[in-house]
Amino acid sequence: MLAIITTGALLAANTTATAASPLKGYQDCFNSATAEDYLVTSVRNADTYRTVNLRCGRHDASDKAGFGVRHIDDRRPPFTTATVQCIEHVLKNAKYEGPASGKNNVSYTISSPNIDAIVIVNVETDNVVTAYTSQPGSSANNNWEGCLGIPAAAQHTPNFAKSGITPYSGDSCWLGPLGFRSVCENVHGEKLHVDTLDASEGLPPWADSSCAAPVLYANGRVFRLGFYTCSKLGTVKQHFVMNNDFPNNLQLCLGWTDIDHQACLTVHD
Repeated sequence: MLAIITTGALLAANTTATAASPLKGYQDCFNSATAEDYLVTSVRNADTYRTVNLRCGRHDASDKAGFGVRHIDDRRPPFTTATVQCIEHVLKNAKYEGPASGKNNVSYTISSPNIDAIVIVNVETDNVVTAYTSQPGSSANNNWEGCLGIPAAAQHTPNFAKSGITPYSGDSCWLGPLGFRSVCENVHGEKLHVDTLDASEGLPPWADSSCAAPVLYANGRVFRLGFYTCSKLGTVKQHFVMNNDFPNNLQLCLGWTDIDHQACLTVHD
């Protein structure tokens, strides 16, 4: 049973981790008899609290949808050893999860002045959906060797902190004077595993509309960004599928880019 998390009370039952299959070569994915869940590699990112899997996957020619090795090879060939190494490089060294198109997808990105490398991950399955590179003045989107040259040490977390931030740890909401503004997070999960997070920002009654992006913090550090969104209904909302396993006593906070305050709670077993 899922439990709503509030500050000081978090998530009730144990979860059972499923052991990953042995790592295998990507070449087997080009055998049509190989199952789509065949695991090629698995990478843990300590900054995003997620282990991501690259699987053989599938590519649906009719609607160009799919995931994994087969999808990437069809959309951005050739798929080589350097492709696997690039994906591992990005997944290991990206500092936070950004928004991405597609249901429950996020982006992992590493950058240098000359090239960006992006891996799209579905957070519901923790599988790689696709991967690509982007370079100014070039239409090439499969520069896997160039991806490997992006320095890991040069990656950084964006800083959305503003003066006067006051995390409110007594509840899952920060309430402004007279209740005219609010920042609230509603979290669901079990024990240290967080399944979903609903983010909201209440607007003052005189505001016609508001536009902002939600920002999630783990122990004060940005680890996930939401979509920039607008509302004329008095409340800006966004739903996050999380599927994260957090360390005990981690402080999980929600902020918005247009306000200095955050709602915070503590994840504990």
